[in-house]
Amino acid sequence: GLQSIEIPASVETIATAAFKGCTALTTVTFEKGSQLKTIEGGYSSSTAYYGAFEDCTSLTSIEIPASAETIGENAFHKCKALTTVTFEQGSQLKTIGQHAFEATGLQSIEIPASVETMGSSVFIGCQALTTVTFEKGSQLKTIKGGYYDRSKSYSGTFSDCTSLTSIEIPASVETIATAAFKGC
Repeated sequence: GLQSIEIPASVETIATAAFKGCTALTTVTFEKGSQLKTIEGGYSSSTAYYGAFEDCTSLTSIEIPASAETIGENAFHKCKALTTVTFEQGSQLKTIGQHAFEATGLQSIEIPASVETMGSSVFIGCQALTTVTFEKGSQLKTIKGGYYDRSKSYSGTFSDCTSLTSIEIPASVETIATAAFKGC
């Protein structure tokens, strides 16, 4: 029944599945001066996902503190009401794990310049996502993806973003992988 939470500035890690399935959670804020480094996530070989905020189906927006360096795999997976993710000015974010924002309600997002790595399927199935921008000076080298013959599935960073109408690829990008924009 948890509806809102303010994360104290001293918290450095939000562990895997910490708030998983908190379906009434609408508001997550971080105390000023946050020292957050990691929002964890992962998955098991049985395809069970364990994102820190996975299945928080009432969460509508979140501002990620500048101190955060990693958003882990599946961190916000299936947060269907999540329409707005912003990054505090001066973001130090380096990594966004695979499936981090899969099947969310994101409408637009600006990726911080500090991001060097984004896993495959980060935004897969974000059907409301219309605009993706990259902050000036982007460090991103690869827009990931893949296609798996046996399962006949794919894992493009922006696969199945059916409303995507605008994206400007940063000058830093060297590779756009298989199925990166499949189904757009």
